Formats: sequence, structure tokens, C-alpha cells
Amino acid sequence: MTGSSTSTLVISGVTAGEAGSYTVVVSGTSGSETSTAASLSVAGSARLIDVAARASVGTGSNILIAGFVVGGSGSKTVLLRGVGPTLGAIGVPGAMTNPQLSIFNAGASAAFDTNTVWGGSPTLQAIFTQVGAFSLASNSADSVLLETLNAGGYTAEVAGVNSGTGVALAEVYDADTNPSPSARFINLAARASVGSGANILIAGFVVGGSGTETVLLRGVGPTLGAIGVPGALAAPVLTLIDANQKVIATNSAWNSASVLGNSPVTAIVRTATAADMQGVGAFALSQGSLDTAMVVTLPIGSYTAQVSGANSTTGVGLAEIYEMP
Repeated sequence: MTGSSTSTLVISGVTAGEAGSYTVVVSGTSGSETSTAASLSVAGSARLIDVAARASVGTGSNILIAGFVVGGSGSKTVLLRGVGPTLGAIGVPGAMTNPQLSIFNAGASAAFDTNTVWGGSPTLQAIFTQVGAFSLASNSADSVLLETLNAGGYTAEVAGVNSGTGVALAEVYDADTNPSPSARFINLAARASVGSGANILIAGFVVGGSGTETVLLRGVGPTLGAIGVPGALAAPVLTLIDANQKVIATNSAWNSASVLGNSPVTAIVRTATAADMQGVGAFALSQGSLDTAMVVTLPIGSYTAQVSGANSTTGVGLAEIYEMP
């Protein structure tokens, strides 16, 4: 960066790519002195704009549950989809033929809106295009809801009509047209039965806007069992993957370092702490548990957090994505 001949150096027009560690060198007729390193961060408008969780959907407590929290002020327009038939049409084996999508206020036992067949609405098709969602056949039995939501916690559940089962996709999209909305997603999560092979829990998410976003990612299993969830995944493995299917990092125990992969994405990965979890309002994980977590700073783009079982074990697992303050 350019220097200054006065006692003050003002730097403007700094981009996100210039964030990092810097020293200041002061030179004069008697020599020069170098400061200790200081960290420069660059604020941007990066934010979470959607999550999509794919899993094998069972019955009872083994349906697909996608939770999310809207933070900030005002309201947010949210597009929710429960996709099954369209997955089958594009070759996903065992796709659910008739999903039912329901949305609940956090902690509520009754849904405030439900859909089983989306109906081919041109208005909804236009919103699919707006948010970058793939199209649905107008006569498909996929399910869709468009909601205006105030700040708070919500749960979207995907289950089969008449207790049907199969692979389904739960999607939650930020459908605001304002590029810098006052309300934003601060937590996205998905709970489902984690199988093996293609039937692991796959939670995709998108960082939109500009700059970088720091997120806490968790793959929870043992702690679910400790709080009474039957059949919880005993040893989850959390893997973060970039848009080109390259591994960014993998974690097998939350208070241990993650193993970096071969992704070229400029990501900063560190070990998650109990303080990180407390800071975002996440429930605590026991020290030494085999639950998984990592803190990652990511540039804008699409990512996938996969939760699988060590040695192809199966059980109920939870994938979580939290925006860090």
C-alpha cells in the first residue's frame, strides 16, 4: 500500500481480497521501525441467502425438518419448497412422490400454513427464477409456500402424504428484492435420518452479497441422543464442500482441528469453541463428544455441508449453519 509523508496514513478503497495481517514501517533519517502485525478485516454485505437440505424422509420423528431464524428488523419474504417428484424426474432414486410442506412458529405444535401440490403458479415460477431455484413442472406434486415472516424462529417440515417415504429436498430461500434487507437469515438447520451412500444428510447453502461471511457449521448426533432423540447418529462426520465438489474441510470431533481438503476456495477454517456456540445461541455440546463443528470464513458462493456417519453408520443427525456476529 502507498505511504505517507505525514503522521497519518489513510487507506481507502480496500477490497475484501486485501484483508489480512499487516505491519506499519516508519522510516526517517535515523532508520526505520516496524510495528507489530495487526489484522485488517473488510466489512461487506455478505449474508446467508438460502439453504437446501436433502435426505431420506421417513415417518414420525424421521421426517425432514428445516429450521431457520430471521434476525434483524422488519419482515422477510421467504420461499419454501418441499421437492420430491422433480427429484425423481432428474434421476434421484427413491424420490418421494407426494411431499407435504408445513411451516411452524418455533416451538408451536400446529402449522400456520401447509401445501401439498404447488399448482404451477406463474407468480411462483417467476420467484423461482428470481432466487435462482430450479423450475418445477406445473403439474408436479412438489410443494411450495411463499411467506412474509417477522423476525423469529421457524420450522419447515417435509413429510409424505399418507405417511409416504422417500428422498426429498427442503429448501428455504431469501426472496427479498432489496439487495440489503434489514431482516436476514442468521441460523439455518436441517434434521433428518442420515443413511449411507447417497442417503446422507446434505445441507447446501449460499453466501450472497459481497465480501466474506463467517459461519459456524455443526453436525450433531450424540447430543441429540443425550436430549432424548431416538436413534441419534453416534459418530457424525461433517464435511464442507465447495461448488465444484472439492472438499474445503472435514471434522470428526468438534473440539479437535478440522482436516483441510483440496478446494481452491480462499477459506479460513478454525476449531469451534464453546464460546462460539454460546455467542450465536446454539445449544451446548459436551466436551469430548463426537459431535462435529467448525468455524469458517467464506467468500460469496455456494457450499454444501454434508453430515454422514463414521464407517457408514446411520442415525438421526442435525446439520446447522449459524451466522457469526
